[in-house]
Amino acid sequence: MNGLTVREAMEKLEAAREKLFDARLGRPRPHRDEKIIVAWNGLMISAFARAAVALGVNKYARIAQGAATFIFTELWDGQTLKRHFKDGPAEVPGFCDDYAALARGCLDLYAATFDISWIQKAEKLAERMVELFWDYKSGGFFNSGEDPHVLVRFKEDYDGAEPSASALALEVCARLFHLLGAEKWREKAQGTAAAFGERLASIPSAMPLLLRGKMLLDAPPEHVVIAGEKSVSEALLKAAQTGYAPFRMVILLDGRSRDYFAAEQTFLSEMKEVDGQPTAYVCRDFACQHPVTSADEVSVALQ
Repeated sequence: MNGLTVREAMEKLEAAREKLFDARLGRPRPHRDEKIIVAWNGLMISAFARAAVALGVNKYARIAQGAATFIFTELWDGQTLKRHFKDGPAEVPGFCDDYAALARGCLDLYAATFDISWIQKAEKLAERMVELFWDYKSGGFFNSGEDPHVLVRFKEDYDGAEPSASALALEVCARLFHLLGAEKWREKAQGTAAAFGERLASIPSAMPLLLRGKMLLDAPPEHVVIAGEKSVSEALLKAAQTGYAPFRMVILLDGRSRDYFAAEQTFLSEMKEVDGQPTAYVCRDFACQHPVTSADEVSVALQ
């Protein structure tokens, strides 16, 4: 290496980097966009929550919860979601992708924490999303809400660098349908898929996330229901979430969530602990196998 040892070459390179860095400090720094945009943070929340489940790293779930809590504290008043935050909430109302991405993040947070409040938040956001953006004439979701200054309201039909609002909304509605069983969510998901049916049939690669949402909606329901408190059900929950099963819904029936889920999905009301132990019920298309109480039995039942 030109008569230099590897160590000598590395030392020269490090010295050169320091000189370049010192020179760069003398130049004006580029401007940085510091807006906290809800839709982008919703995607990030989903990513961290899913990583927490896939990798078993609780730190990622805490990061996702922190981001979601910030948005609900600063940008959501229970009825209206603001688009972004920079030195305070913006006056710009949220778009459909803001509502949909944040609701999706909440559903992923439920899967990471089994805190029922995240499903309740997702449902509230989805209900408001329907009120503001649903096209009652042709189906699907408009990108923006009604505004006298907007002459034409569009529906995005392409999943590019960011997923389209329609694709995010369809996934949220499909997941809420499978989790809660309410027909209104199935109808909205079906209506969104139908609104883009021609596009999906001709160029499915243009809307991969929307196509995935339709696959989720059409897939036979698969539920793994764990009856018991989370603190003593960790092994069963881990077994239920092991492996790649994108259409599987894992539900925890604990003291906080049992009444809520039972009111939404009547078939869940009879699922209880067996002999005082946390118990798993593996159900496909609402036909449930014999309840089991060990992680190994859950793994076998899911094969």
